[in-house]
Amino acid sequence: MMRYLAHNHTFPRGCAIRLNQGNHMAVFRKQFKRMNFDFDPPLEQVADVVFEVDVAEYTDDNYHLFEAAAGEACSKQNPHWSNYDAPIEGYSGWSSILSGDGGITKVEHIGLDFDLGIPGEGLPRIAEIFQMKNRDPNSQPWTDKWRVSGFYKTYVPTVYEDPQMMAQMEHVNDMLDKIKQKELANMTASQRRVAEQECRVVQCHREEAEFVSGSGVAGCIRRIEDIVITGLVGWEDRTIARRRRDYRILDDGYPTKIWMYWLAEK
Repeated sequence: MMRYLAHNHTFPRGCAIRLNQGNHMAVFRKQFKRMNFDFDPPLEQVADVVFEVDVAEYTDDNYHLFEAAAGEACSKQNPHWSNYDAPIEGYSGWSSILSGDGGITKVEHIGLDFDLGIPGEGLPRIAEIFQMKNRDPNSQPWTDKWRVSGFYKTYVPTVYEDPQMMAQMEHVNDMLDKIKQKELANMTASQRRVAEQECRVVQCHREEAEFVSGSGVAGCIRRIEDIVITGLVGWEDRTIARRRRDYRILDDGYPTKIWMYWLAEK
């Protein structure tokens, strides 16, 4: 048994798909190309296709199954390749379809967790949708709705065991504090009020988070206690699982400054 899997295949929006449940055939990929040598340099069209085969591994004994499935996938996923005419009149047509680089390889999905959880249960998760608890009921829905894109916690200066490193850090912090005091002295009262309500945060893991960052019409960083999770983005489960797996903390030692709006609003 074999069937191709179109690379642009999508499920209906909102359809609950759990790809780690049930039996699924292994997914493989292969590259194809075709050439037109009547141009200098020759034209080259390359296509990567993906397909499913009811065989776990590619071997010398079953390669014909894979080649047949790959050829069918190439035809289905690149229907315009059935036309061998040149793109411009007066030139020779395209070559036969050839194998590209890399041969047939298995599509691996290492570390993907398709248990996406229930939005609103526990801490926020990447790709969940949130709004502010005290949102303006008259605001437009697209202006105060965000997708969780990262996690943050309050910045705490590093404590070094090396006395020399610690002395250098204290010296740098002292210099920065003097610069800040000079800046405050040149501000208006309203500017000073905002500046004094700054909070420094750094990226962290979900389990440590006090804040989440949100992607939307305008990005934001909000306290977890001030938001409410309203749902999940309408992506494929695989896309969400991959985004969560690939979340990385940028530990560059430079905290991000945010305004402590929750103090100003009280």
